[in-house]
Amino acid sequence: MKRIITLTLSAVLLLSAPAPGAELPKRKSGLWEMKVKVDGGVAMPALQHCVDGAQDDLLGESSADCSKREVRKDGERWVADLVCKVEGSTATSRMVITGSFDGAYRVESKTSYEPPYKGVKESSLVQEAKFLGPCKPGQKPGDLVPQMGFGR
Repeated sequence: MKRIITLTLSAVLLLSAPAPGAELPKRKSGLWEMKVKVDGGVAMPALQHCVDGAQDDLLGESSADCSKREVRKDGERWVADLVCKVEGSTATSRMVITGSFDGAYRVESKTSYEPPYKGVKESSLVQEAKFLGPCKPGQKPGDLVPQMGFGR
């Protein structure tokens, strides 16, 4: 289970890599709930993310060392291709993002690692997010709060 959590955090970092060129639409300001499943179905605890739509970029800003960051619109979906260094491994990812940035969206990601990252050659991730409303009192943009329990 620890390896799955580590890989999920790595995937979240890749999802946070900046992308020059095409820009994804900004998400609606407020509280978003994100549910993540890795490698075909292992559900991670849900996360709640307070977002400021004026400054938001779904691919965000990160310290990830990425040599390739390409985003393009393909019909009703967005496609992002990234090549990033993750703790001595090169992670090559393709993300497909569908849905609405003011109500709900879905990210499907496949990543390969060379050399394998902590023993893993490939991983997949599905993130589903939905808008919940205003951020909770005391929350500020960028706050990411894990919810308790797996498979919610």
